[in-house]
Amino acid sequence: MRILIKNILINIAITCVLLTALEMGLRWLWVNPYLLQNEHQQYTRFHPAGLKIDGVVKQLYQGNHLINFQVKQDLSLSDGLTETHESVNIAIGGSTTECGLVPEGERWTDLLNKRTLNYGVSGNSSIDGFHNLVYLNEVQRKKINNVIVMFAINDLRAYLTKGEKPFNLTEWREPLANIADSIDNASRTISESIRLKDSYILSFVNYNLASFKGRDFFTGSLNRKKEQDIIGSLSEQEFEGFKNNFIKNFLPKKWTILKEYYRYTKQHKLKLTLLTQPHAYSLNYQATNTDLRLYPIFDGKKMTNNQSIQIMDLLNNQTRQFATEHDLTLIDVEMCLKSHSPSKIFYDAVHYTLEGSRAFSRCVNQ
Repeated sequence: MRILIKNILINIAITCVLLTALEMGLRWLWVNPYLLQNEHQQYTRFHPAGLKIDGVVKQLYQGNHLINFQVKQDLSLSDGLTETHESVNIAIGGSTTECGLVPEGERWTDLLNKRTLNYGVSGNSSIDGFHNLVYLNEVQRKKINNVIVMFAINDLRAYLTKGEKPFNLTEWREPLANIADSIDNASRTISESIRLKDSYILSFVNYNLASFKGRDFFTGSLNRKKEQDIIGSLSEQEFEGFKNNFIKNFLPKKWTILKEYYRYTKQHKLKLTLLTQPHAYSLNYQATNTDLRLYPIFDGKKMTNNQSIQIMDLLNNQTRQFATEHDLTLIDVEMCLKSHSPSKIFYDAVHYTLEGSRAFSRCVNQ
């Protein structure tokens, strides 16, 4: 009996040593995508360098498409090309610039006539984009020719979640969620106060198992849609009150941010190009598979399709007006894509299908 217990203890000890060695080896050799962070002295909101996520997009839009989402050391999203250029264009925006669920090399930034680095980040507001621009220009010292900027839906979301008061360059701060952690549910606890991502062994297994099985990008969108479907809609009276406040209190704050882009790019002799933001809040929208469009939420109620159109029009019209008054290049992508079937261009309210990304790039190139 003593010999048996002794052998068990020896085996346990050996197992612990091997697991410890494996854990330490992985910490040395493998970059844990669930723990990646950007820590800059000044405020920025970039995806962390080295982040890699792959998967196959299906059900979201027509066909099955291999996704390779990879963030390079300069914090831009990989376009699959290796050559470098002394001077570049950069695109700054949210997830509709990022195009994370469009194949690498097929994102609209990848298809432009001039090499354009993609600095789109899911959830970024125009304020986040401005801070990122300053970092790229002054810390990374990139030789930038043209700054291509598109913000609308995320600025609306910023107003809906926080109001207009903190929407300024000094107060606005928005923490960046780790996208790999979110998709793979790596923050779940495996025992009291210990998360899966705290173990490199478990993280390695979880990450590669998710890659092998294929990440499901459709179910999350479908669940969010189902959750919103049961929410009541804003009445016309409630919407008019919201719209009046939006025009009076928020649009002037957004104008101020656009002026900062103008001032900064002029000061540093950078070309600034503004883009309007297209969307699928169309009266003739017919979903190819499932209608995944989400609508803006105000005071616990969702806007109707027509109300959403009105708010997006206000934002896009402001972009048009600002570009005209400041003699800036404007690419009116929202107007350009109106001739296309929205159900083929978008897989939800604002995010592009592969066909949509290609159509977007044609609008910009033309």
